Amino acid sequence: MIGDFLFLICANVAALFLPYLIRLAIDSLQAGANASLLVRYAKLIIVAGAIQAVLAFFGRYFQAKASRQIEYELRANLFKHYEKLELDYFQHNKVGDLVARATNDLTAIRSMLGPGIRNLMNTIVAFTVTMTFMLTIDIR
Repeated sequence: MIGDFLFLICANVAALFLPYLIRLAIDSLQAGANASLLVRYAKLIIVAGAIQAVLAFFGRYFQAKASRQIEYELRANLFKHYEKLELDYFQHNKVGDLVARATNDLTAIRSMLGPGIRNLMNTIVAFTVTMTFMLTIDIR
């Protein structure tokens, strides 16, 4: 969980670096920079975009892996619990209903643990990093 959080922070920093590079390229263009400098900025923009994409991918990958592991452990615990129940319980409850509820509920938990928490973390981190970056450019 800590690893995907670090990837998330780095991906947000890389995403904010792109507009900064574009600003530098436009400022140098207005100052009458030569074409080689603009080509360098273009290469930097491409590299920064690729780095941001890789960091975002690995952040999502590790987070999805963790949420699937939690879902797997929950399913195993639920199955162990079903094994301990008396036969009378299964005669009074439809097995298909139990399986359907367990499957849907555990999938919902994985969805909440996966994209739900990641999107919340991403919003908080993006806001914090953006505000910090904006204040370093100009506090007014």
